[in-house]
Amino acid sequence: MTTILTKKKDSSGVPATADITSAVGGAELAVNTADKRLYTKNSSNVIVEVGTNPAALNLNADLTNTSGNLTVDPATQVFEIKGDGSSAEGQIQLNCHANTHGQKLKAQDHSLSATNTMLLPLGADSTLVSEIGTATITNKTLTSPAINGATIDTAVSVSAAGAITSGTIVSDVDGNLRDIPLSTKVSGNYTLAIGDVGNQVTINSANVIVTVPTGVFGVGDIVSLGSVNGCTASLACTAVNAVKAGDLAATALHTLDANGVASIMFSYTADLAVLTGNIS
Repeated sequence: MTTILTKKKDSSGVPATADITSAVGGAELAVNTADKRLYTKNSSNVIVEVGTNPAALNLNADLTNTSGNLTVDPATQVFEIKGDGSSAEGQIQLNCHANTHGQKLKAQDHSLSATNTMLLPLGADSTLVSEIGTATITNKTLTSPAINGATIDTAVSVSAAGAITSGTIVSDVDGNLRDIPLSTKVSGNYTLAIGDVGNQVTINSANVIVTVPTGVFGVGDIVSLGSVNGCTASLACTAVNAVKAGDLAATALHTLDANGVASIMFSYTADLAVLTGNIS
């Protein structure tokens, strides 16, 4: 069969059916010189572009264009790089400007059966975080992370076993954990409150009555008391079972000695208070 090559189109677009002759013994090829595309007409009298649906496209050189981005527009919007069928996964290599070295995006090994979608980060230009590289990240929220050892601002370190080492003061909302922060100064009758736990209540007036309430404290809570200026104070414990350390029975009323220091520890049950220190 004879193929006749003819110029039938010199502007953009697909030639019309009448532009190409298809007869027994030969068919014309239309060259679109504007778009650099080649067309013919099939036996159904339909214009088709030559080579638009090849079974395979084999290139032995770079695929380039003269200006702008080189775009790819698959029907599924997925550009797929196949593995070799035995050991090598699909990969994309991005070279440096000199093309002397490059970095690869590579699929997980076949044995992992990984089928997922990875989204690129939102926001301004940035760098992806590496599993093994050293990087500084900011403004990130870690939800329930598992951290195997850590150093925080070089001052605090956490070992894999959970030991915390600090080169400076360790504090909570009440202050330095090595101190007993002052909760309140009492110059009149006072009822202990949950905010006094882990803190000290200082009594600076004589004949003050400090009431230990029920239903406020839990097992393990400790409140410290101290009197100054030679003052004594009464501890009213009628609502709880208050036992002076070493005694066998609870007493409803105890006395904090002048310039004394004592602790009230709620032990075993929330309504069992054990008193230690300068208590009589």
